[in-house]
Amino acid sequence: MRRRLPTLFGLLLLGLFGCSLLVDTSDLDAGCPAGTKLCAGEGCVDIDDPAFGCALDTCTRCSNVQHAVAVCSDGECGRVCLDGFGCPGCNVNLLADEDHCGGCCEGVTPCEFQCAEGEFCANGECVIPFAAP
Repeated sequence: MRRRLPTLFGLLLLGLFGCSLLVDTSDLDAGCPAGTKLCAGEGCVDIDDPAFGCALDTCTRCSNVQHAVAVCSDGECGRVCLDGFGCPGCNVNLLADEDHCGGCCEGVTPCEFQCAEGEFCANGECVIPFAAP
């Protein structure tokens, strides 16, 4: 009977504490409110904050793109072009580029946003330069 008692006690402990080994309790331990996640060194942050990734399972910052702001959309990192920039990659200045003046011309010829020869793009509009008197 004496040998069975420690064995039964051991099995009881294994039964009580063994469950936490089989069940992922990380989100319960975090103590973060709904809509947030725990990021090491930062505490609880919004799930859809691009500074900490856009999904529940990551805290990796969304990559930066020149002339754009990182945003979260449906759990994925994305970007929104800054005012005046557009086309794929937000790399075209729509206010000054003669080939994309005020909009994008991607694979369309002729394109309504392409300035005519001799015109230049000023604030997103094709204009004819002033002739010297």
